[in-house]
Amino acid sequence: MSHLRSKMREAGLSPSTIAKYMAVIRAYERGSLNLRPFSHSGYMVTLSALQWYVKLSKPSAASRIRRDLRRIPKPPRGASKLPQRPLSMDQWKKLYSEVQELETVDRCILSMLLYSGQRVGDIGRIMWKKIIEAERTKVLDFKIKRDVPHSLPWEMVKKYLSPLLELQAGWEHVSDLVSSSQEGYYNHVYYQLKRRAARVGLGAENVHPHLLRHTFAIDLLEKCGDVAHVQRILGQSDQRTTMRYLKFVRNPKVLDYMKMLDKDRFGDEEE
Repeated sequence: MSHLRSKMREAGLSPSTIAKYMAVIRAYERGSLNLRPFSHSGYMVTLSALQWYVKLSKPSAASRIRRDLRRIPKPPRGASKLPQRPLSMDQWKKLYSEVQELETVDRCILSMLLYSGQRVGDIGRIMWKKIIEAERTKVLDFKIKRDVPHSLPWEMVKKYLSPLLELQAGWEHVSDLVSSSQEGYYNHVYYQLKRRAARVGLGAENVHPHLLRHTFAIDLLEKCGDVAHVQRILGQSDQRTTMRYLKFVRNPKVLDYMKMLDKDRFGDEEE
């Protein structure tokens, strides 16, 4: 089990995701894994966890796990969970102002979370050489989760990531400035965000890194109305996942997309 956990860390999975996967695998080994129909998110966690288990199991065990994977029922139609309601603009501004009081590394990483809509792990795994290349190409193109392309404008990269270049000492990724492990990096960023949210009265229990991603996506859709553009920035493989944010959009120019939102056709939830 420790070997499996190490491999997940090496692949850049967040501590919360690893904990979920390991809980599924332990329940499966005990024979207590519940295979009844459940939500899309629960279905995807179970599926992904057992797929990881297959990778690192002996051939005989892998065959058994694959057989059991085929037995997992798909969730009921329309069971996908919608994104959480975003921060208001006033809440966002308060949090942004508080973040600017941090030291350089924490300030830049949390500002990227607020401004770019990226996952904590995605920012941490951006390579320094990609940031240097972006100065020439004026766009930061990179691939992280499921090898899906992301694109960030140079002005954003210049403001929030370029200042970190002078602090890196031969390391490969942004996360190395915080911790030598992805888990340590994630925990540090998570703690800093919760602490700053509490200081401005947002309620630390309600604010988490993915909420900033939801807020960014909804705000950008309000402004540009281009689902494909937002999908590319967020690095989502399925456009239907991006379209779920339309539930919170009130821009008349964007509301035409709403008729395309069929609750029975939501994409799988991404983390």
